Amino acid sequence: MKRMQDITGLIILILLSSFPSCRDEGTGPPPPPPPGRRDYTWTVDTIKANPGDQIYLFSLWGSSPSDVWAVGHADASDLSKWHFDGTKWQRDSSRLSSNLESVFGFAQNDVWACDAPGGNILHYDGVHWNLFGHYALPGFYSLALNNIWGKSPNDIYAVGGADSLTGNGYKGIIMHYDGASWRFINIQNIKIGFSWIKRDNSTGGNFVMGTRFEPTGDSVKIFTFRDQALSQIYVGTDGSLSFNSIDERVFFTDSRRILLFSDTSFSVLHDFSNANVRLGFLYGRGDKDIIAGGTLDGKRGVLQFNGTDVQMIYETPLSIFSMLLLPKDVFILAHDSAYPIIIHGVLR
Repeated sequence: MKRMQDITGLIILILLSSFPSCRDEGTGPPPPPPPGRRDYTWTVDTIKANPGDQIYLFSLWGSSPSDVWAVGHADASDLSKWHFDGTKWQRDSSRLSSNLESVFGFAQNDVWACDAPGGNILHYDGVHWNLFGHYALPGFYSLALNNIWGKSPNDIYAVGGADSLTGNGYKGIIMHYDGASWRFINIQNIKIGFSWIKRDNSTGGNFVMGTRFEPTGDSVKIFTFRDQALSQIYVGTDGSLSFNSIDERVFFTDSRRILLFSDTSFSVLHDFSNANVRLGFLYGRGDKDIIAGGTLDGKRGVLQFNGTDVQMIYETPLSIFSMLLLPKDVFILAHDSAYPIIIHGVLR
């Protein structure tokens, strides 16, 4: 009988040892991300073609450090799109629009751009840029598309505004691409020009920002956008509140703080009110690697918040228009008094 008990106990021990322990490290929460690195090496490129050419680039997107697009306005349509192949910047010679405002893509052969004014949406297939479509609204003589962004190749948005024949009846517009065609979304008539749209995957909703232009002064407004309905969550005359999508969440800043929005209210994630910090438009790889143009202790440049503190990672007096963050690279689109400047940082 004792021998049977010993055998039974041994079998139980073997069976128990075959199951993972409740203290198995694989069952616990993942470790927090490390602070964002700051050990960049920097290079600077000037974008120019012929003496006297007027080029103003506003937007960056890229699939890799050897596939980056910069677009904007120029005095000739073959100067509004520039590409970086990992070695040098070259202009794209296609003559489609000289008023590009935004570029966004999903792969080297799937890139979109839009213009303002014009109502044009362009697509790049990896070889050529083509006019995907020209869009207009009945009763409106002008359509401006200011920003294009998407969650997936069959879920893309473009936002802007349409101006009436009288010039007094402008309204905000939102367009959507479903993988086959672009269409206008039937939203409320709001006297505004939309300039930015991003999605927060933690809430499943989109945020839209725009400006209402009036002779008495302009005001910036931010809306949530769900089920084809817009709900205003912010209005301000100083334009200090802005937002961007970072690691699939939308982060807001009022230059002194970083905020999140949930349900009906904002919450403060980080407060720099007691520091001599002013943050501009946010970009980032996560909440411990947020990069923005701004000022620190009276000096202008590129700032980084690594989850603990804010430091200047590149000092420059130039105006910063856009950034592109890749796993080990950051491209910064700035302007001096004459030409667009690309500041490129690579982690060591």
